[in-house]
Amino acid sequence: MPKDAWTRIDVRDGEKGLLVLEIVKRGVVARTKRGRYAATEELLVITRSPDENGKIKYDYHLSNALADTPLEELARVAKTEHRVENGLKRAKSEAGLSDYEVRTWSGWYHHQTLSLIATWFLVLETRRGKKYTLALFPVSRSGTG
Repeated sequence: MPKDAWTRIDVRDGEKGLLVLEIVKRGVVARTKRGRYAATEELLVITRSPDENGKIKYDYHLSNALADTPLEELARVAKTEHRVENGLKRAKSEAGLSDYEVRTWSGWYHHQTLSLIATWFLVLETRRGKKYTLALFPVSRSGTG
């Protein structure tokens, strides 16, 4: 890609400062096997950013987004992987996302849905900054319950 094809984007504040990357998008025809080979038009999104050692790291994403999707939106979505992974880890450890013993699709789907809703609730309560007991009542500061 020529140097002028890349666009520099400030994605968001990260743990180590501002998250900045360069991004480019191109329409491509990907051939995938879905029953038989079919040509589908998709958007190839390529991002590059320096890693800890200063070496340039490239990431490639195929997207079904519209071709006129802004680069800022594509960059934001491409960099949500870390947050999604953390959310799934939290759901597995705190809300039982991976603790299921079901025999039907419907049972599995219900369990996953309820676990993710419970995780959402826990995240919202954490953001509120209040301490709750296991019975979900506010902890009394005076010790009288």
